[in-house]
Amino acid sequence: IYAMGSDPVKHLVVPRFIASTFMLPVLTIFADLIGFFGGYIVAVYVVGINSFGFMDSASSLLKIDDIIGGIIKAVFFGMIISIIGCFKGMKTRGGAKGVGEATTDAVVYSLMSIFVVNYFLSLILFKR
Repeated sequence: IYAMGSDPVKHLVVPRFIASTFMLPVLTIFADLIGFFGGYIVAVYVVGINSFGFMDSASSLLKIDDIIGGIIKAVFFGMIISIIGCFKGMKTRGGAKGVGEATTDAVVYSLMSIFVVNYFLSLILFKR
């Protein structure tokens, strides 16, 4: 990309950052919906819980603040994953071995960062 006179940050990093920041919350919403309907199917058809009882229990326990808080956290997690992944990817050297090491480092650093940020976001978003 440098040889073509382009800015690699503009063409590689920014699109990945935007995509991760917006798509991780979308994936979170899909996962929440699939998990809810999967729980409904198991509760009603496998365990034999009354359909109305499941929906009543879910509506009384599930708060909109929990859903919004989860989506906000997903936005931050998408930012963290993309920033660390792009940083480690842009600094990769050493061929295939370097790519493998950079990938492992990016995953480990992303997970550790997400654990720390999750703790502080939970304190801020879910204090009751």
